[in-house]
Amino acid sequence: KAINSYSEPVILIGHSLGGAVITQTAAEVPQKIKKLIYVAGFIPQNGKSVLDYSQMDTASLLPASLKLSDDQTLAGIVNPEVNLPKIFAQDATDVQKQFLVSKYKAEPTIPLGTPLNYKTEDYNAGGKKYYIFTTADNTITYSFQQKMAKEAGITNTYTINSGHSPFISKSDELTKLIKDILSK
Repeated sequence: KAINSYSEPVILIGHSLGGAVITQTAAEVPQKIKKLIYVAGFIPQNGKSVLDYSQMDTASLLPASLKLSDDQTLAGIVNPEVNLPKIFAQDATDVQKQFLVSKYKAEPTIPLGTPLNYKTEDYNAGGKKYYIFTTADNTITYSFQQKMAKEAGITNTYTINSGHSPFISKSDELTKLIKDILSK
């Protein structure tokens, strides 16, 4: 792992699916983690996958818009020109929405469907944890983000009034929040 090549603990930021990635990583190498920062990130409990959690968020617009490829290896969005902006960045400008659509690719299903496998005590040993809630999120609803953060024991929280992709629609505000967390 790249993290092991650093002599000091690292700071990881995980958005959406990336939240599951940093959760698993923190449990595998807790001594190498200084901080975890979730930005509207999934935090599946041991034995659960991002897909499991996505389907638990009944107010999310994402599950109804997902389609699998014929061979089940990719998960995509039905009618991405319309649904991507509505689900991921409804608060973005038209130019930002066009950018989002232009960069769109279906995602491999293996990372989405693979259950996390970790011990809670290892995850809890992995540095300070922060969560940046996106309060107007149509992908992972604010209430579901709060539920996950509470289950994970994260009490260092921030909010940003944005859709699921604040790095697109509110990049300056998100940058300020991350800088604040890094200074702590």
